[in-house]
Amino acid sequence: MEDVATSSLLSVQEKEQQGAEMTRSWADLPKDLLERIVSQFSLDGNILFSAVCKRWQSVALPLRRLQSPLLMSFSRISLGKCTFFDPSDGNSYERCIPYLKTKTIRYSKHGWLLVCNSASGENSLFNPFSCERVELPFSYLDARIVAFSSEPTSPSCIVIGVKTFVEGYIIVMTCRPGAKEWRSHFFRDKVQFRMAWISPVFCDGLFYCLDENGRLGVYDPKLNTWTVISPPVNDLPEEVMPKYCWSFQYLVESRGKLLMVVLFYPDEPIILELDRSKNVWTSVKSLDNRTLFLSPSASISTSCVPGIKPDCVYSHRITNFSDEVYMKGCLHYSLDQGRYHPGDNCYGRVDPHNMWIQPPHEAPPPWLAGKSY
Repeated sequence: MEDVATSSLLSVQEKEQQGAEMTRSWADLPKDLLERIVSQFSLDGNILFSAVCKRWQSVALPLRRLQSPLLMSFSRISLGKCTFFDPSDGNSYERCIPYLKTKTIRYSKHGWLLVCNSASGENSLFNPFSCERVELPFSYLDARIVAFSSEPTSPSCIVIGVKTFVEGYIIVMTCRPGAKEWRSHFFRDKVQFRMAWISPVFCDGLFYCLDENGRLGVYDPKLNTWTVISPPVNDLPEEVMPKYCWSFQYLVESRGKLLMVVLFYPDEPIILELDRSKNVWTSVKSLDNRTLFLSPSASISTSCVPGIKPDCVYSHRITNFSDEVYMKGCLHYSLDQGRYHPGDNCYGRVDPHNMWIQPPHEAPPPWLAGKSY
């Protein structure tokens, strides 16, 4: 009788232990597994995931801050109407921003835009998510390419514009937010530097500008120097980099590295990294789980963004010899799969002037988290 009672007691204890283990299994899943799960969710899914328990919330909240770059579309002389496409879930958001009426949007970084009014000479740095604005000095900014180094609210932020001059000079215009005037710096153009329509990239304290022959113009804002380098392409046969390729390239900074991507559909993208110690381009076969978003006016590198595939290259246009098509959404190339994945409907040959923009790292603005169309 005692054996039966003991056996029954053990059976009850085992069941309680099994029940406890089953109860613990949801809250005690490995952190890396939870991160992989929540990384696939949209913002709404992340919020629901956070409500399950405190531990899941601690995993989900840091990932919620990693918002996908948005493809911002507008007319060249903006009427204030903008469309934001989110590649992580395929949704689009339309917003009218009165301040952007009659403005030309030249560049994007850290969620801010560099906007100009060619008629009035008004220039500013504008955040379309918060509507914050930082005024820049008056100028009919006729620079071919423009950029800024960091968030406009940072004291280290510097804005530049670069253009060529008929007398054989490169002119670099610089200012800082809050300054009263632009400074113009003249450098002798000894190599006939032909500026490409690709925005400069700020990397490790230097601005890098690409020309149509693959050369790099390097502006050092601290030393106020302009240097042109001609990095050869290492590790690739010469026929892989025909001369036309330089017309379809993008520059992007990724984890402190300067990358150049040649995107010529339907060929496999050519990804090169600048070895700054030797001034040579070296071939890149993996992005180390990072994702590149490419556009002439702004290119962005991200990682671990929910709904965004790693080791991929996203673009809003298809370029080849016969045509150049701009898309309402975007297509992407997977380095792992070795193929393109089609995007949304196309605009055709007319460019609505798209560029990538990074939304806030914290919670997105209400209109972005609201209803899409």
